[in-house]
Amino acid sequence: MDFSGQTLCTSSLMAHPLFTVVRVARLKRLLPWAIAALVFLLSFFGYLSKAPPWAVSAPEGSRTNQTLVVRNNLVQVAIAADLYFQHHPEKTDVSVADLQRWLPGGLDLSPVAGERYDSLVLQPSSHTLSLALADGTVVEWSEK
Repeated sequence: MDFSGQTLCTSSLMAHPLFTVVRVARLKRLLPWAIAALVFLLSFFGYLSKAPPWAVSAPEGSRTNQTLVVRNNLVQVAIAADLYFQHHPEKTDVSVADLQRWLPGGLDLSPVAGERYDSLVLQPSSHTLSLALADGTVVEWSEK
């Protein structure tokens, strides 16, 4: 067979609706792999290991990481209390035990330095949270 005098029109083949459907189906099948590859690359180069934007940086002269962890936990409790009072405007106070389901990402408030979160009772007007550690150090977070 000699096709030297004939030209194959590929543009009409590309415009065929079936060809478009097949291409979309292939792209949809590759999407989970593309997302997994993106997450792998971001974590490999350290972009996913950075602190979240709401995390509090260590103050200058901080003695231990425990103080930083407790301060970050206080920030999370304040965020959860804010969400709670937005959804329950009639409430005047809330304890940390009632805030467990409002904590971002199911944060576990396990004591790291002997602090007691169950002693915290928050009100809508609470702008400062403070906890005493087992060694007597007071960790405080205030809304700016």
